[in-house]
Amino acid sequence: MLSYEQEQKLVDYACNRAAIGIGFGRRQFIKYAGSLAVKHKMHFKRGCPSNRWWRSMKKRHESLTLRKPEGTAAVRHQFMDAVKVSKYFEAVTTIMDNCSLQCKPQNIWNMDETGVQLDYTPGKVVAGKGAKYLHSRTSGNRETITLICAVNAAGKSLPPHVIVKGQTRSLNSLQTEDAPDGTTWSCSDSGWTKQGIGHKFICLMATIATIFLN
Repeated sequence: MLSYEQEQKLVDYACNRAAIGIGFGRRQFIKYAGSLAVKHKMHFKRGCPSNRWWRSMKKRHESLTLRKPEGTAAVRHQFMDAVKVSKYFEAVTTIMDNCSLQCKPQNIWNMDETGVQLDYTPGKVVAGKGAKYLHSRTSGNRETITLICAVNAAGKSLPPHVIVKGQTRSLNSLQTEDAPDGTTWSCSDSGWTKQGIGHKFICLMATIATIFLN
């Protein structure tokens, strides 16, 4: 129905949308293809292309595929454009030049945090085909703890910093002795990186790095 050139424009448009975080799903893509055809005074049967057309489309345009995007918070999403990202790297480059870090990957660190849910996640089990009701016992504990981790550009990592919800005595319920060597601990009222904990970890990084990387 559509010419190859029109299909290619459709593919390019979909890829550009995906690159800025507002990509089409398969159904949306098919629906948009139907609208594009109407714009060019052509009509698919039932108003939009069939699943067979979708499969043929992927064969004709090998760059077209379905990918699962990474979920990104709205605040971060606003800064994911070429201009703002380039400004960030310009600022980083300036700092690296001023501090002579271009040839010192061991002094360039990336720090990030992640949440870990305390509830047990059941794995797959052997069961009969067609079984509808499968369950596995869990604690039902939806509480999470926060891990702060740091890795340098040379590929070395520091022991994690663990943040537990509650007060210091909350650590008594955890097997802290089983944590990786050098793990440090903090508590906050929410279990998140707050109350100066992130700054505290940054201040500790130099000492920790000296002990574990030398």
